Amino acid sequence: YNLSFDRFYVNNLTFGLRSKNPINPYFVTANIQQSVDFVKVNLEANYRFAYKKKGTGLDLRFFVGRFLYNDKASSRYNYNLSGNSDYLYENILLGRNTTDGFLNQQAMITDGGFKNYTTTPSSNKWANAINLKSNLPIKFLGLYADVGLTGYTARNFKGDEVDEVSDATYGFGGTLIVVPNIFEIYFPIILSSDLNQLKYAEKIRFSLNLNMVRPFEMVRKLDF
Repeated sequence: YNLSFDRFYVNNLTFGLRSKNPINPYFVTANIQQSVDFVKVNLEANYRFAYKKKGTGLDLRFFVGRFLYNDKASSRYNYNLSGNSDYLYENILLGRNTTDGFLNQQAMITDGGFKNYTTTPSSNKWANAINLKSNLPIKFLGLYADVGLTGYTARNFKGDEVDEVSDATYGFGGTLIVVPNIFEIYFPIILSSDLNQLKYAEKIRFSLNLNMVRPFEMVRKLDF
C-alpha cells in the first residue's frame, strides 16, 4: 500500500466584535488567512432581530470575501456560495470522504452560506452573499433566503485570462428546526436556474453543528 500525505499550512488571524444585548445581539468577525498559495480577507456580520415569542427571531448574515493574492495553484481555497471545502478542518462532517448519499448533503454555513447546493463557479477572486433565516409561528418551522455573487478569473476562447462575474444566485425555502442552530433541515421552494440541475431529494440539505453541542446548556434552554 502506498500512502500519500498532502501537507499545507494556513496562518489564521481573526478579530471579533460582539454585542452584550440579549434581545437583538450581533457579532462581526474580520478574518485574514495566509498560506504559500494565497492571502484572503473575510468579513462576516450577523444580526438577530428578536420576535416577541421567546427563542424566535429574524437572523441576518452578511459575508464579503476577497483574495489579496492567489496563485490559483489549487481550487480548494476558493470561495463557494454553498460553503467552502473546510480546508481548515474546523467542522465535523459526517460525509467528509463521500461523494454521494444523504451524508454528503450536510451544509456548512461558511463563505456564501447557501442552504442549498449551488453550481455557481467557485471564486478565485471574491464572493458576496446575504443570508436570512426566520422562525414561523409554528414551532420548529422556519423560512430561509440566500442571495450571492462571485467574481472569478476564467479563460476566453483565445486562452487569455478574463475577469468574470457570476449571475445572481438565489435560494428560498423552508426549514425544519430540530435543534435551533445545531440540527436543521432545509427544503428548497424557489431556486435560481443553476440550482435546478438536481433531483428534489438531492437538493435537500441539513446542517449539523456538533461543535456547538453543550449538553447541559441545551437542557436548560429546552422549552417544552
